[in-house]
Amino acid sequence: MLELVARVGPSSASVLLLGESGTGKELVARAVHEASTRIAAPLVVVDCASLPEALFESELFGHERGSFTGAHANKAGLVEAASGGTLFLDEVGDIPLAMQVKLLRLLESGTYRRVGSTELRRTDIRVVAATHRDLQAMVTEGRFREDLFYRLSTFPIHLPPLRERADDLPMLAVALLARVAPERRLSLSKKALARLREHAFPGNVRELRNVLERAALMTDGAAIEGEQIERALAVARPARAADASPQALQVLQALQPQQPHASVSSPPGPALLRDAERAAIQAAAMAHKGSRAELARRLGISERSLYRKLRTIDSPD
Repeated sequence: MLELVARVGPSSASVLLLGESGTGKELVARAVHEASTRIAAPLVVVDCASLPEALFESELFGHERGSFTGAHANKAGLVEAASGGTLFLDEVGDIPLAMQVKLLRLLESGTYRRVGSTELRRTDIRVVAATHRDLQAMVTEGRFREDLFYRLSTFPIHLPPLRERADDLPMLAVALLARVAPERRLSLSKKALARLREHAFPGNVRELRNVLERAALMTDGAAIEGEQIERALAVARPARAADASPQALQVLQALQPQQPHASVSSPPGPALLRDAERAAIQAAAMAHKGSRAELARRLGISERSLYRKLRTIDSPD
């Protein structure tokens, strides 16, 4: 991986990072940026999954005053903010079809227009994109432009899941532990590392970080033992139990706005609802073996909404 980053870093070719959620795609994007000649310029992150479709073009390219309701002043977009540097398109598979052709024009010519303007602007950026989706399947289904796919994937890099990188786990664990508890200089015992190796880590590096952070909070000494790792893993275990899935789905379905006739005698508070929804979605996701699109249909929500909700589980308020 480091060799690939070093090789692609100095180039200006577009990079496409492919891998499951939580495999560290943004970290690799930052490494590519920092290994390039653009390191002195900004790395601008665009979370494509969280941008509303109606505002996508304005956020990316900017807008002119009066171009739409609420546009009270000229505004530079994220493309302009990344000038000279790197534009990281996280979850590029969520970009609306209408925007894909405009992104293709940006990649091919380095030009764009602000919303409400006829002025053609130029920019010098490198695009690094990332996705957990199968873009080639989306191309076949007509949900992603084939020409954009090939333009983005000049240099594709596949990030394997943590379960396929058992030899990397000790090094990753030490590095992550230094991040989550920098002032404590904690170490991991042999039993702790052995227990980590036994775990499948469906949430990949993101889950590993969460486990280590919980274990650090449970540790009073200078070394994290196997017992602390076991307890840290056990915290999330009830939400992953397959037998909790039906109940979790019932909770989630009860929270959906598509069911206006549902009533309760004593409505729970917002915090309780939020926690219940997070637990329900997490349980459903862990028990589900198919695609994200299939899970979203099963839950009765859009795939974009499902992705946003999963992100809140990883980074709760």
